Amino acid sequence: MMEDKSIDELIEILETTTNKNTRRRAADILGKIATGDDRAISALIKLLETTTDGYTRRQAAESLGQIAKGDERAISALVKLLETTTSEYTRWQAAYSLGEIAKGNERAISELVRILETSTDEGTHNAGAYSLGEIAKGNERAISELVRILETSTDEGTHNAGAYSLGEIAKGNERAISELVRILETSTNQDTRKEVAASLGEIATGDERAILALVRVLETTTDKHTRRKAAYSLGKIAEGNEKAISALVKLLETTTNEDTRRQAAESLGEIATSDKRAISELVRILETTTNEGTRRQAAESLGKIATSDKRAISELVRILETTTNEDTRRQAAYSLGQIATSDKRAISELVRILESTKNKDIRDKALTCLGQIARDNTTAIKALIKLLSTSSTIRPIAKTLEKIASPGNSIALEGLRKLLPDIDPKSVLTRRLVKKLIQKLDDRQKQELEQDEDNLLLFLTTTRIKETADRYFSVNSYQKRKFCYQRILACLDRMQQGRDILARRSLMQSYLELYQQIVAFSLQFKEYKNTFIYIELFRNRYLVERIAQQDAPLPQTISPALAQQVQTAKQTERQTLQTYTDAINNPLLETELETLSQAWENAKQTLENLYCQVAEIEPEFIAKTKVYPIHFEEVQQLLPADTAIIEFFFTETELITLLILPGTQSPLIPETLRIKLKPNHLKTLAQDWKADLADKNKSETNTSDTTIQQLPQWIDHLGKLLNFTHLNQYIPRQIKQLIILPNNYLHLFPIHALPWNESKKNKQRLIDRFSVRYFPNLHIWKICQNRQRTRDSFLGIENPTADKDLIFAKAEIGSICQTGNFKKTKVLPHDKAKKQDILQDAKNFHCFHFSGHGEYNFTNPLESYLELSKTHSENLTLSTIFTDLHLPNADLATLSACCTGVVDAFQPTDECLGIATGFLLAGAKAVVSSLWKVNSIATAFLLDEFYRQLEQTQDKAVALQNAQNWLRNCTADKLRQRANEWDLSRIESKEQFRLDRALKRLQGCPFENPYYWAAFILTGF
Repeated sequence: MMEDKSIDELIEILETTTNKNTRRRAADILGKIATGDDRAISALIKLLETTTDGYTRRQAAESLGQIAKGDERAISALVKLLETTTSEYTRWQAAYSLGEIAKGNERAISELVRILETSTDEGTHNAGAYSLGEIAKGNERAISELVRILETSTDEGTHNAGAYSLGEIAKGNERAISELVRILETSTNQDTRKEVAASLGEIATGDERAILALVRVLETTTDKHTRRKAAYSLGKIAEGNEKAISALVKLLETTTNEDTRRQAAESLGEIATSDKRAISELVRILETTTNEGTRRQAAESLGKIATSDKRAISELVRILETTTNEDTRRQAAYSLGQIATSDKRAISELVRILESTKNKDIRDKALTCLGQIARDNTTAIKALIKLLSTSSTIRPIAKTLEKIASPGNSIALEGLRKLLPDIDPKSVLTRRLVKKLIQKLDDRQKQELEQDEDNLLLFLTTTRIKETADRYFSVNSYQKRKFCYQRILACLDRMQQGRDILARRSLMQSYLELYQQIVAFSLQFKEYKNTFIYIELFRNRYLVERIAQQDAPLPQTISPALAQQVQTAKQTERQTLQTYTDAINNPLLETELETLSQAWENAKQTLENLYCQVAEIEPEFIAKTKVYPIHFEEVQQLLPADTAIIEFFFTETELITLLILPGTQSPLIPETLRIKLKPNHLKTLAQDWKADLADKNKSETNTSDTTIQQLPQWIDHLGKLLNFTHLNQYIPRQIKQLIILPNNYLHLFPIHALPWNESKKNKQRLIDRFSVRYFPNLHIWKICQNRQRTRDSFLGIENPTADKDLIFAKAEIGSICQTGNFKKTKVLPHDKAKKQDILQDAKNFHCFHFSGHGEYNFTNPLESYLELSKTHSENLTLSTIFTDLHLPNADLATLSACCTGVVDAFQPTDECLGIATGFLLAGAKAVVSSLWKVNSIATAFLLDEFYRQLEQTQDKAVALQNAQNWLRNCTADKLRQRANEWDLSRIESKEQFRLDRALKRLQGCPFENPYYWAAFILTGF
């Protein structure tokens, strides 16, 4: 209502005042707030028709371009303005605005074409050409005119605009391709040539002339940027083309620029399947270059094009054995898994590495590869069984053996049964793992075990919880209690499988007391490994199960048709589940809920049937979609030497802090970090914190001084309640990184900002000593490590609601785009940040960056959202994220908005719901998110520095640590100096004025307070 009143007042000003400046200002504001408003559009059209002031007409045209999308009256008025005005500035603005609102409109297209035909002003040419690229897709007349402009104009700006627009609208058009080829061959301006090369990559798939022209660019130009763009476009349009492949191979042989070599290697990976020359050159690159980025790209491309190639396999094995760079090792291992299926030479080499090397990383990579390529291979199975009896790290060996040996494999069963009696009685873990393997491989034993669990499951579901826990299992025998508890946990785990999150919450809430009792039992007897396993069983199993199912790669041996059926069934299952979950949150009639529940069950059954078809071709596939408890030994194998894990868990009476340090035999649970819950005020602090978070009167622009002043006190008080200054007694000096797993309401707090010492003069916080990652559980930690990602492209969502208070959003995204981290960037400003476009674009980028508003809904977390429109009709809700967001390539999602890292942490179970966890489920390897309502200015500086740090280090946690420490210690003068380095080319003058004013107000170290820097956390790897 308030906005309607404002629009009415502005319209009245337009109609009554004669002051030009006032009218321009009113028209300007209408363009910001009156999207789709008929009254405002009519008033602006009337202003166009009646005023003679050029500045006012331009502003009215600009505002129509902002609010009148698809409006026929506005389009007609702008067309008429183009037909009648003699001012080139006004024509330029009218042309630009038509490009914003007149998509597909024939009259607008005709008028823009006419302007190109008749105007002699290059600025107008540029605007007209650009706008045709926005609205005239496939329009023959527009394409012809753009071609003519390219043929006749000598202005490079016009060339750039024309080339860009043809790339947008002229896919497959012969004349457009011919003209772009001509420009590419004749122009000496490298910016123009780059744009032309890029456009050919968009429209000229398979076109021989375009391919030859791009090849000639590679052969003749010395400009590295133009060469890279030509190489990139060849990778898009020249699949299987001999000349393109030869040119890219030659480029690899001759260039010394590593960025260009990487692009050539990448493009060969896209177009040169099975090509011997390409494979040989990529192998040579691996043999000779010392640049790790280039080696990784060569290894990745070999994984795409060199299936079964012996030389490629040998070189990848050699890289795996000799390189010291972990990222390169990972890529080499992954590529071997892609191309060396059943290759006896590769399997034998990997077995030899396992038998001879002492390097843990090389062994792990060799095991990973064997798990991918050595299905039922006798040599591999025998070698793994032998290693089980001699190795000190047996869990990954056992897991690999489980992957490659089909159920009933006689070689594996015979070898394991022979091994069992010879195992040292002290080697309890080895005996247990071997027994489990025999059970899993022996169908008869597996069926008997499942029958035992079915009997116990029936008992649990028909017996009251207190009876189960207290009467039936409170026996005097320690061993009997332990056995009973383990069986109960196994059954509770089975009871959770396949349930929606709300059903799991209800189930786990019912059994919470029993879980806590079992944890307390293991603590009482100091069985800290079991304590760790029981805690992990409790944490976020829904999220793990959904991600495991989503991430399970389909075997390459199945048909494309079956693969597509599976992907469609996965999407349908996600959508029906979310529809059912939404309905439970917004209660419907029981009959309606039952219908939605049955739809989900049907979707699950369809997916399961398709999985069975896949399993007939690849028997191990279904096992990859299941979730098994993660054990301490596996964590130790994955844990780097400079990293420690801090895991929290609430029992009925105390909060325990469990520490996992590298190379230890058991977790550590220090007595000084076991906090009695009564009379501790921890929960009261958390409730006050949540109340402040949920205060609707606060935002990033009006957070009270009281909150800002209180927040450091709250953080320090939390440290005292947790006894956290005692932590330094247990963390060795070599530890540089922490992995933190909160529990319950500890999810709300910035643990990384807690005090590390008790010194008043030189107070240190954890972030001074450590980089920090947060995880819902260690399964997610493992999953995120395994996600193979690069970081070459960037998608920015920039202030979708066009909020004037977020003036730093443009600066933030502009500064990130200019860092040089990315080969490809795309920014969706407010008028293009539509939900469907974001969901579509997000699939194709490595970095997803949202800069705008966010809101967390504690009442119904699934309705939490990233705000895409002021009316909320377009919002990207958590429900939508769960259902429709797919980030298969995302290395990083940065959510620069309020409360994006918050979860509903007062749930008695740890099945937490939050926007950041939704992005992990969608496929992101890591998410940067916020724990409260953040300050937009501080956030812009923080994330600018974070991306700059990512240029120096691949480690996101280190980059965020460095950025936060930089911000908290940075002076106002240094901040202003940094702002001068930003790309502000898209910021309007009025926005620049407000930005400058905000910067001038900064004094001292303005962002030292944790409120400004501690909100952002990294979840993922």
